[in-house]
Amino acid sequence: MSIFLDKYYLLHTFKEVTGFTIKQYILLKRIAFAKNQLYYTDKNITAISIDSGFNSQSNFIRLFKKKEGITPLQFRIIIKKHK
Repeated sequence: MSIFLDKYYLLHTFKEVTGFTIKQYILLKRIAFAKNQLYYTDKNITAISIDSGFNSQSNFIRLFKKKEGITPLQFRIIIKKHK
């Protein structure tokens, strides 16, 4: 059994259901994974950026700061104080 769906229909339906584009959703998942790593591990920022699926550390830091308002290192320092 095969199901044929239009790519644009899937993209539209995904956004309608989740409120996010697929690209936004993937970025949110990557940032959430990175935050988890920053909290629970002592891995360096470069390793976390690679493990989270970002193509470079600078891209990771830029996008993390855009979404969270602080850099990954600042995030780690703040959460370690509240642990």
